[in-house]
Amino acid sequence: MPAYRFITHNGGDHAVEIECPDDKSARREARQAFAEAAHDALVDTDQIEMTMTVEAASGKVIYRGRFSVDAGDVN
Repeated sequence: MPAYRFITHNGGDHAVEIECPDDKSARREARQAFAEAAHDALVDTDQIEMTMTVEAASGKVIYRGRFSVDAGDVN
């Protein structure tokens, strides 16, 4: 199975290699991982900007996402 590089940036870069059968599976895995990472980050803060990029073994970017929240108490 090919390895894909998942790079998350949230004030610093964090990269992991994940094996997926194909690009479609890697994109699906990226969306799931990105949603979980954003959820976890929002527990601790009201402001966040996070990106995720997935690169195939060739270096080709097959997924790129950006998530931004600027929230706060109304009172």
